[in-house]
Amino acid sequence: MASLWESLHPESLIEPITIDRSDLESTATCPFSAKAIRNGDIQNVSRLMDIGSEGHRLIEEGIEWGEGDYIVAADYILQEIPKARPDIQPDVAKCLRFIANELKRLMGFYYGSLLGCEKQYSAELLPSSPSRGAIILTTCMDLVLAGRDSTVIHIHDWKTGYKKRSSSEAYTAFQTCFLAWELFETYQDVQEIYFWYDQTMYDTRAYCHLTRERDYLNFRGRLETAVMLWLQDSDEAWPDVEKCAWCPATAICPHVIAEARDFNADKEAFLLQMVATQSRLTAMKKVANKYVKEHGNIVFGNQIYGDKGRQKVSFSAFKAGKVDEEKETE
Repeated sequence: MASLWESLHPESLIEPITIDRSDLESTATCPFSAKAIRNGDIQNVSRLMDIGSEGHRLIEEGIEWGEGDYIVAADYILQEIPKARPDIQPDVAKCLRFIANELKRLMGFYYGSLLGCEKQYSAELLPSSPSRGAIILTTCMDLVLAGRDSTVIHIHDWKTGYKKRSSSEAYTAFQTCFLAWELFETYQDVQEIYFWYDQTMYDTRAYCHLTRERDYLNFRGRLETAVMLWLQDSDEAWPDVEKCAWCPATAICPHVIAEARDFNADKEAFLLQMVATQSRLTAMKKVANKYVKEHGNIVFGNQIYGDKGRQKVSFSAFKAGKVDEEKETE
């Protein structure tokens, strides 16, 4: 029998909706691709994803083996590296050696102040409504450490891919937004978060500093917008060259950038064509540059190619508008 509260608030009986970080990030990147993955229209698999999954499997085994002693966990990880999946073992080994050594290094500084390693965090973003349950966002964080006091947290996220992030990219990344919001919600005293992306393929790190005062509301708003798209099951497409280049949905997307579609369809043919195009472009530039050197800029309408008075000519000199001959061409 329903309680008085439940009778007055029937929405409280609706099961909450839990959304994982990777699913929501796919929606925030391109709703069309995310929906195609959710519906099973395409498979989102790659070698790099396999490397990450295998690495996390061994890390979780090490944490369980260490029973709270992360130095022991790190030793276990190093010991088990040779048993990683054989086809990707060399790449898994490189990543895990970095991670195991990081665990040992960080425990030397922060031992006794570790808040979570491979720990699942969940927090309510939106309350329930008459038509749906509460929206719960969840994610597994690699390493969360207490700072100098209860107002500061450090988080390390281990990246096993080949992408190199700058510090500015670390700050604007959707993953940064998601994880930082989760931590601000979980630890209400926290005012600052030091966020580190450990790029295990290169032994480098990207870093950003976040504050509750500056970032919390912006992060929450970004997440709410992404959740609304997810709830609407949106199939909007937001193509650009970089996103389409690695998107698994290029074969079925009507909005895909043509070059990205061709690349994903047949990488070998694409690269052969690219080399041929570059060779032809080199020959074309030589002809145009020879003319410019002897006769000056080529001008038709408001289009200009060349750099009068300079022997070194760049293709980027071809642009709309006038060229300031006193300045180096952009």
